[in-house]
Amino acid sequence: MRKFLLKISIFLAIFAIIYLLFFLAVDSGLKSSNYVDYTEWNEIYDGTLNSKLLILGSSRAWHQIDPQIIDSVLNTNSYNLGIDGYKLSMQVCKYDIYRKYNCAPRKIIIVLDHFSFDKREGLFNKFQFIPYFYDATLTNKLKEYKGFNWEHYSIPFFQYSGSEEVSIAGLASFLKLKSFKSDKHKGYRPEDRVWRNGFELEKKENPEGKRATVVKKVVEEFDRFLEKAKKEGIDIFMVYTPDYIEFQPHIINRDSIIDIYSNLGKKHNIPFFDYSDNIICQDKRLFIDPIHLNKKGSEIITRDLSTKLLKYCEN
Repeated sequence: MRKFLLKISIFLAIFAIIYLLFFLAVDSGLKSSNYVDYTEWNEIYDGTLNSKLLILGSSRAWHQIDPQIIDSVLNTNSYNLGIDGYKLSMQVCKYDIYRKYNCAPRKIIIVLDHFSFDKREGLFNKFQFIPYFYDATLTNKLKEYKGFNWEHYSIPFFQYSGSEEVSIAGLASFLKLKSFKSDKHKGYRPEDRVWRNGFELEKKENPEGKRATVVKKVVEEFDRFLEKAKKEGIDIFMVYTPDYIEFQPHIINRDSIIDIYSNLGKKHNIPFFDYSDNIICQDKRLFIDPIHLNKKGSEIITRDLSTKLLKYCEN
């Protein structure tokens, strides 16, 4: 019986060592990889960004605000921290992580929309976070969403469970078997596509329109973020980027949400640029869907915004 238990113990010990070595390699590979979203997260955690101007927001930010144009017009060094699929709460968390490892920016552009005060129930694209579970700022925020369980946070490398593709990419990077190239530039990735017909289906499913959710806790969190940033001497600019004109009435409480932004801007003395009435909203050729501009539209709106910011910014 003792020999049997000894063999089992040796087997489990060897398995545990192989398990840990494998995932140490995967973890290390991802932390130095340009695979999908890891480029920007790695730059944040490496503390190599230290940008003078940051762009915060959801996909409305990283699809639509081009740092290269901003840099050329404002003579600065900008970076797009937009995070796909997440509202203000996670956007603020990503900024807080940035600040732990990088210097404070001089200016922040916050890209807003009608869903910014909502908060999704589950994690989206959750595997982008897994190499950074050592960061309590991140994991405390992740625990507010469904997606990872106790064992993911407590068992070493268990967060990689179910992420075969990501694990293979990390191992390939660690072993120098493959070099990945990011499809983003300074966090920005435009969509060079034409209009797709999702809005027509949306209108059929919700003929009376849709009401955007406003979570009071998120509004308060955003209010505190603005107050703190202003106290730190950071110049803030809030931007409501263009929606397609026919989509705007579809969000029943759209005007009241814009009023919240406007009032927060007045409270903290922050410029609020609302593009709801801009002529670009009338041109379907500049959109890929009702709330996202294509590459051409993004370049137009970024240049216009940059020009507006000139009078506020001292280079």
